[in-house]
Amino acid sequence: MFRILFLFFLFFYPAYLLFAGNKRVPEIGVSGEPIRFEILASQKNGQYSLSHPVIYQLFISNKSKVNQEGILKYEVTSNDRDVVTKSFDVKINAGNSLKSNIVIPVEFTGNYEVNFHLEITNFSGNIKESFVYKGDKGTMDMEQDLAILRKNKTVNTKKNDNPDKEQDNGFTVTSTITNRHSNLSRNNGLDRNTATENIEDLPPVKTVAVFNEQEEGEVVTTVKPYAEDGIYTRGNKIMYDVSFKNTYSIAQEGDLSYQILNDRGTVVYQHKTNLKLKRKGSESMTLKLPYPAEAGIYKMRLCLNLSSYDDTTFYAFGYNIADIKTPYHKPPDFDAFWAATLEELAAIDPEYKISESDEYSNSDFDVYRVDMMSYESIPIYGWLTIPKIKGKYPLIVGYGAYLRTIYPEYYRNYACFMLNVRGVDPVVMEKINPEKKQFFVLGIESKETYVYRGIYMDCIRAMDFLVTYAKRFNFDMDRVAVYGGSQGGSLALVTAALLKKRINTVSADSPVYCDFYNTLEIIEKEKKPCFILEDIRNLPIYHPAYTRENVLQTLSYFEVQNFMPSIECSVLIGTGLMDMIAPPTTIIAAFNKMKSSVISKSEMYTYPTLTHEVPNKHYLIRGNWFDEQLTPKRLKLGASLFNSSKY
Repeated sequence: MFRILFLFFLFFYPAYLLFAGNKRVPEIGVSGEPIRFEILASQKNGQYSLSHPVIYQLFISNKSKVNQEGILKYEVTSNDRDVVTKSFDVKINAGNSLKSNIVIPVEFTGNYEVNFHLEITNFSGNIKESFVYKGDKGTMDMEQDLAILRKNKTVNTKKNDNPDKEQDNGFTVTSTITNRHSNLSRNNGLDRNTATENIEDLPPVKTVAVFNEQEEGEVVTTVKPYAEDGIYTRGNKIMYDVSFKNTYSIAQEGDLSYQILNDRGTVVYQHKTNLKLKRKGSESMTLKLPYPAEAGIYKMRLCLNLSSYDDTTFYAFGYNIADIKTPYHKPPDFDAFWAATLEELAAIDPEYKISESDEYSNSDFDVYRVDMMSYESIPIYGWLTIPKIKGKYPLIVGYGAYLRTIYPEYYRNYACFMLNVRGVDPVVMEKINPEKKQFFVLGIESKETYVYRGIYMDCIRAMDFLVTYAKRFNFDMDRVAVYGGSQGGSLALVTAALLKKRINTVSADSPVYCDFYNTLEIIEKEKKPCFILEDIRNLPIYHPAYTRENVLQTLSYFEVQNFMPSIECSVLIGTGLMDMIAPPTTIIAAFNKMKSSVISKSEMYTYPTLTHEVPNKHYLIRGNWFDEQLTPKRLKLGASLFNSSKY
């Protein structure tokens, strides 16, 4: 019904009357030009909710004599924070047009802006829209959520379902339920974004539509892997059940091709066959893929080229991931460098200052702001939360993502310390980076001056505080967990390595910086590179003498994989197999570098349709993991200590 009404209004009324007050057509490509690009909102007032999801209709008309190919990207922001970015392959034959619905995946209440950018053969244009969404999960602003918490006198704050986006900002894309496997080798049968050719973001099932102006419809492609976690070994076949549903009123015929690409985007296998779909008809088949020649992370690219429709679908999988090996880039003086750095930190007076927070404390928890001096006498701070019920509490220590401020966490049976490292506080940022250089490459001229030397030491200084005040606050320092996502996951792993047996367990989601050499090779062709590659590319602006080789030499002292053999405790890892910020090849290879005794008590969860994120259910997995690793054996089975308010 929506399509019938839309077509009626589209051809009998000007679009600007239907969607008054919004810019729909860019300055170039207006009516009468060969290429026309429009974005039409499904709600004229820009108000969306659970019952009215955020949907925009895309319309591109190609009246030129040239086939148009390229990329459509959209970026969603809220209060200057990135929420989601996606990109789509676009192909419009000469004389044809493209119409398709775009569903924007948001869940949290707030004001949003979305920027659509079209870049095709003979056209480039932008359209910006704004909208309001009212969901059932609160806002993305933690301070607002905590204000609600205090007002309602409740223990639980709003859960941030996707805290690190980089990795972050509370949106959810439906993902495949995945199998749990430990030690990277067995499947126990338990139980968001994919990419373009170079692993940019694409929906996991439907991607690109091309059809004639006279016909409206689509071919819906559904892909279901035999291994739901996307992990295969030589013993289980790599197979996908694929179905196609033709909604056109005419039959479709053409080519179905599928390829296997390695993590560098090189095609290692391809096959093509004919596909016929009756009008309003469906077809199903099982694709059996050959085993790759080497262990690794791969993509299956499924392409349709039919009479009125083109479609490209990606699905990632891992093969024999326990055998993924990559070389170390560990300098000979690596251990000596970090031993000396720890000694330098120990010589700095921490000047601890503990202030009770009226703002964040409530009837169930005491919350303190803790300020301290860290490496090079740089001030840092964190939030300590302790249940008011008397007891000796295990300790959870959390670290934030890249340049993200984090706030107090509330756990029913844990004390919690959330650390904000240098660079988060604007005053500190001005002190350490007065020239406003890209933060990731700040001081990268040498290992001694690189900013992450101080950031890693900030994590150690936080642990120094917790040890020093363990008696006053009655911490159980025999039960300590560290965790984080993205950069926070890396900081958790490095902390566990440098402090060895002081940490009992680690949870790291999508840890970055595992292997800078391989990361740069894997993401080199990205159309929209992550901050790591972008900052290194822009480095000559500030450092004309920069070379890739000397930068990588500095970064080798900070690669997480070089710390992994020193970890003594259990480790829980979560990774999206489509991640192009922290490529899963680098994460898995780092995991494999741990001692066999550590791997045997550690676990990894893989999510084949996700990029730099983990699904909501992974937070429950993490909660159970903390309970299992930190709960005394005398407690009864099934008694859950974990009750987190948010990530």
